[in-house]
Amino acid sequence: MYRALHRAWDSTVTSLTPVDQITLAYIWITGVYAVVGWERLDYAGAHLAFRVVLSLLILLIALYRNNNMSRAGRFVTDIYPLLLLGLFYNETDLLNNVFIPNLDPWLVSIENSIFGMQPSIVFSEVFSRSWFNELMFFGYFSYFVLIAGFLLTEYRKNKEHFRHDVFIITGSFYIYYLIFCLVPAAGPQFHFAAPESEVPATYLFSHLVKFIQAIGERPTGAFPSSHVAMAMIILTLLYRRNRLAFLPAVVLVVLLIPSTIYIKAHYAVDVLGGLLSFPAVYLTNIRLFRHLDQ
Repeated sequence: MYRALHRAWDSTVTSLTPVDQITLAYIWITGVYAVVGWERLDYAGAHLAFRVVLSLLILLIALYRNNNMSRAGRFVTDIYPLLLLGLFYNETDLLNNVFIPNLDPWLVSIENSIFGMQPSIVFSEVFSRSWFNELMFFGYFSYFVLIAGFLLTEYRKNKEHFRHDVFIITGSFYIYYLIFCLVPAAGPQFHFAAPESEVPATYLFSHLVKFIQAIGERPTGAFPSSHVAMAMIILTLLYRRNRLAFLPAVVLVVLLIPSTIYIKAHYAVDVLGGLLSFPAVYLTNIRLFRHLDQ
């Protein structure tokens, strides 16, 4: 019995892919964070129970995964970490104030020192035309198009590249989520009071983005801007994988970067933080993949 269990365990562990391993690592790094902040964290026991259940599910996925799986089954086991990102993002709103209160007042002070005003407030006031409003919301929405379009294209072209790039994207998100827990900031849309915190909806994309925000946005993850950082990481991967799509993607990212300030998702310093941090995050995940994929 013991030998059978030992063989099953060894088989499961050796079946863990690099993305399985970093997902388990993220789950239990944040689990340790929850234990350390036990007395200050609401539902700390539920956080740990969730991690136990999710860890077991990942081990089952690893055990089930094999070369004889259907195409659909393999696809699901490859992308499941991406499906967890929304859940992990929302959880940072529960973890981020365990030790440190929101740093928005400090970020606002930096903005005032650098610019003499608040770009996230003034930008939409100065450029208030409906067509520009819609252009900015389109730029922000293109973030989702960039990630989904890139991954679907890679899946169809090269499965090995796809698994590598899922790792890079997932690992990058995990790093930023850990930063959000340690450097809590809600962003202009939550920090300022109305009307300074609001941008009116005009046409299709503004309503679409506001709908997405109503479902998934939380007062967390402002600094650094993971929208900007992840868009730059996608551009870097596109430059390596698909030069034909690179230039159109550059246009989208050029719109996306100012849009994060315009719609009040981020302060200008958040954008700068995203631009400065993404090379280190990208290279860290490249090296980590090489280490784990041996």
